[in-house]
Amino acid sequence: MFLGVLALAIAVGALAELIVHRFLIRVRLPEKGSVPEARDVFEALPILGRRLVRDFAGVIVFFIVGHLVIRHMMPPQDAQLTHIVWRFLIVMPRLGNAILRFFLAPGAPTCAWSTATT
Repeated sequence: MFLGVLALAIAVGALAELIVHRFLIRVRLPEKGSVPEARDVFEALPILGRRLVRDFAGVIVFFIVGHLVIRHMMPPQDAQLTHIVWRFLIVMPRLGNAILRFFLAPGAPTCAWSTATT
């Protein structure tokens, strides 16, 4: 039951995130340029900022919808463990990914705040 509810929360949350992300791209935060076209960090900052807002909004909706699925589908004695797994193993890494996408600017190394070389 634990894994099934967690999988359902991920699926429903991802669907909600996709809907919000597409809505924000079309209506609220359209791309007015692409990051690879920018010459430096400060020129890319508005584009990266819009992308960060879209990513955060998507992850927040993902978290809320998944939280509601877990809350309504799990028995109270199992819900606490499920919420811990949900927050720390699924949502927190996604927030970290959104922050790293802002600072490292994948696809445009000249616009990254920091370089990551191997």
